[in-house]
Amino acid sequence: MIRSARPVFLLSLVWTLVFSHCGDGGDSPASKQEDLGEFFPAPSPTELAFVVETQLTQTIEGNSWTVERGTVDVPEKYSKSFDRHLRLKVIRVYAGSEPSDKAVLYLPRKAGQAMTATPLEDYATRGVLPAHDSGLDFVVFDPRGTGQSKPSLDHEACKDIPLRSLSGKHPDDVDAQLNELKTKVGACRDALKDDKGIDLSAYNNLESMGD
Repeated sequence: MIRSARPVFLLSLVWTLVFSHCGDGGDSPASKQEDLGEFFPAPSPTELAFVVETQLTQTIEGNSWTVERGTVDVPEKYSKSFDRHLRLKVIRVYAGSEPSDKAVLYLPRKAGQAMTATPLEDYATRGVLPAHDSGLDFVVFDPRGTGQSKPSLDHEACKDIPLRSLSGKHPDDVDAQLNELKTKVGACRDALKDDKGIDLSAYNNLESMGD
């Protein structure tokens, strides 16, 4: 029983360490800086929500689709919607010459999964791309912190965190692994905060649902 509970405990520990010392509703780390770094100012009400960067025609399974790649700016925290913003990478696919007012928004199957790097043919193969004559657009995006969205939670200090079950027959072995994990997770958290001004308390399911 104890052994089977270790992975759950391990993941709980990681998130506890990552989010400890993060923003508690006060000023975010980079809000005190004049330079927004990888963040963006709040858009004006007259600016379009979806900014198209490229548009092309692509044939997928014998049908012609219009593929738009662009970005959407979203608040870092929805409780502070006029503060600094994040920029999410988005792909919108539609049939015909104009997008529809209805769309299928395909969400990641797991946390931290970027979506825009996946070839559109793969989505068609999975059966999630709507029928060409359905009148539905298809939208995928890179959730905050992932893929081509900015800022990215990718950092050298975060690449060697051992996300595995604690092992070892002797308690001292487990304690040593636990201490190593604490040290590396803490270094990752501090590097994201100090180098990129990232407030990790803004990277959670609640804020992502707002996106």
